[in-house]
Amino acid sequence: MRQSTSRLVRVAAAIGLTAVMGFGLAACSSDGTSAGAGSTSAAGEGTGSLNGDGKTIVMFMPSTATIYQSDEAASVKAEAEKLGYEVKIFENKTDQTEQDQQVQQFIATGEVPAAFVWWPSNSQAGINSSRLLSQIAPVFQVNQSVLPEGEDYITAYAGVRAYGIGETAGEMLKAAREDALAAGKQLHSEQGNLIEITFPAGYQSGIDRHDGMLAATEDEPFDLLASEPTAAGFDSQAAFDIASQVIPKFSSEGIDFVFAQNLSMAAGVVTALEQNGLTPGEDVWVIAGNDAGDKTPLKNGKVYSAVIQSPVVEGKLIIQTVAKYLASGEVTDEVVNLELEPAEPELTADPPAKTTYMPNPPIRLADIDGFEFWGLGYEQLGSQ
Repeated sequence: MRQSTSRLVRVAAAIGLTAVMGFGLAACSSDGTSAGAGSTSAAGEGTGSLNGDGKTIVMFMPSTATIYQSDEAASVKAEAEKLGYEVKIFENKTDQTEQDQQVQQFIATGEVPAAFVWWPSNSQAGINSSRLLSQIAPVFQVNQSVLPEGEDYITAYAGVRAYGIGETAGEMLKAAREDALAAGKQLHSEQGNLIEITFPAGYQSGIDRHDGMLAATEDEPFDLLASEPTAAGFDSQAAFDIASQVIPKFSSEGIDFVFAQNLSMAAGVVTALEQNGLTPGEDVWVIAGNDAGDKTPLKNGKVYSAVIQSPVVEGKLIIQTVAKYLASGEVTDEVVNLELEPAEPELTADPPAKTTYMPNPPIRLADIDGFEFWGLGYEQLGSQ
């Protein structure tokens, strides 16, 4: 498949990539500092040290039976140990009711950790639990975006910008359409027929990715035939199950592109397409969200592109944010967008930003060799 140079230039501009993989921070809002919302510490009451001295961080998150969550939990534990903290992790089956019960049970123990790391299964439904936790210790949200209604209970957010994942995927959908047309593909509609396979209904990251994809393609839209959530889960089997129903349903109209919200789900879509007599990369072009799961479909060209979202980096980032806050007692009123950086930056005891986002660059087969982020090659970024 031929690379569309003009399109990739526009992709780079749209998602803020630099031509050279150097480090930079793009910060918005004021640069003052304040006590973290929902925190039990006031400004100036930090320890002054990044050393956790054996203090405990308690994390609530979805089950590590999913590869991304498993890699992130391992990264959280490794970074916490490096900084002298202990971590307790409570997992749930992507079920907010179960997670709320875990919160209630923990509160009943009377334990007061140094901080909570909060990965809600449902950002909206989990707000009350974050409120309850914030009355005990500062709460740091990860992976799922903080909703306006819940901002008062979250000291800081660090992790992926799911909306940005959708934006990048949307830009790559447009690049795929250019390359498909250049390769002689005849689209089934003027703009190209698109099917989207999303995360389970109500999962905030899936909602944000969908919205980001639509925003990125608003200027050059697709004919979106369907946006179908998986019944449960984020893996290839969950996507295969729903894609096997959706693909035959729209076969008479013709399918040109499929956007699956992560690479593992894209692998399930590839299998479903092939079982319906369609060739990925020729008949139908598949674009993935974050590159969680088996990298084979990306490496063999059956998936056009994915988006870098490293659970290893996200796990490091959230624990470093906790440590910086506990050292300084403050957060800055900033939104910081990290850019690609080959070496991991030195960790300092300066106040963290209220919101810190990982970068969301696209990745294609041609980009894999030589890719480096925080000292990690593509294969070391996790989630595979």
